Amino acid sequence: MEISMTWTEKRWAALLKGCVFLGMVALLCGFTSTTLIPEQAELVTSDVEHFWQAFDDAAKVALAERAGVYAKEYLDLGSEGLREFSKRRIGSPEVFTQHIEENRAYYGRA
Repeated sequence: MEISMTWTEKRWAALLKGCVFLGMVALLCGFTSTTLIPEQAELVTSDVEHFWQAFDDAAKVALAERAGVYAKEYLDLGSEGLREFSKRRIGSPEVFTQHIEENRAYYGRA
């Protein structure tokens, strides 16, 4: 049986996949949360919204300008977790943009 999902449902599914992935990366890379008390833990999802907005907006500008879009609309607005992940794994906005653009079709299906 095939399940049909709306565009919004697909984006939320991608959010969940991303959260699980980032959680695994955090564990594997030795990141620690800002709290060890589960009741004080927060799930920050604003990074996902910022990413998709930047992804959509980057498609509207020339390739040479896209790193600036991702920097301004996603990386610079990132949560503490994204900033830590960025320092350790993403690197520069240019490297990030290169990865996204090389895989734009994949992200476009999310």
